Amino acid sequence: MGLFDISHLVIFSHLIIVLVCFICPSFGYKPKHFNLSTHATHWGTAGATWYGSPHGAGSDGGSCGYGSAVSQAPFSSFVTGIGPSLYKSGKECGACYQVKCTKKMHGSCSGKGVRVVITDFCPGGPCVAQSAHFDLSGTAFGSMAIPGQEQKLRDAGVLQIRYARHANYTLLTFLLSLIRIIFYYFKNFQGGV
Repeated sequence: MGLFDISHLVIFSHLIIVLVCFICPSFGYKPKHFNLSTHATHWGTAGATWYGSPHGAGSDGGSCGYGSAVSQAPFSSFVTGIGPSLYKSGKECGACYQVKCTKKMHGSCSGKGVRVVITDFCPGGPCVAQSAHFDLSGTAFGSMAIPGQEQKLRDAGVLQIRYARHANYTLLTFLLSLIRIIFYYFKNFQGGV
């Protein structure tokens, strides 16, 4: 299989991810303890910070190995690093979460949920001090704000948020892992992608 064939496979995989994570949230595995409505369920409380540029993708790929793809569709910079309690030694790479903050938490919060994909690990600081922590890209963090108040929200420091795992995580995680394996194989055994 040549480079041209792999790029088509990656593009096809990304299209499937877009359909699964962002368009068809009720598609996928249906474990008994998850409600597969179009909204995230089982909301928990976590801390949130942001990193990278205010309108960027946080890191250039992060510890999950997605490289520069994090700034492109389907991620479109809506990515996050997470603390050890959720990261689970990398097993959560590619998982989809919905995060939100409310006016009760900060005056600049819109209350609207933002879907993010785990692409990085946050090993220190507030990420280990709290039971759950999301270190969001600047783009994702700002998207929780009322339009025009993004910078005011970013200036808040550590923000308390609500989070829930998005119900279609199994298929999404499988597809993202498959992409990672393909990139790893061709980068290390075929002379690069």
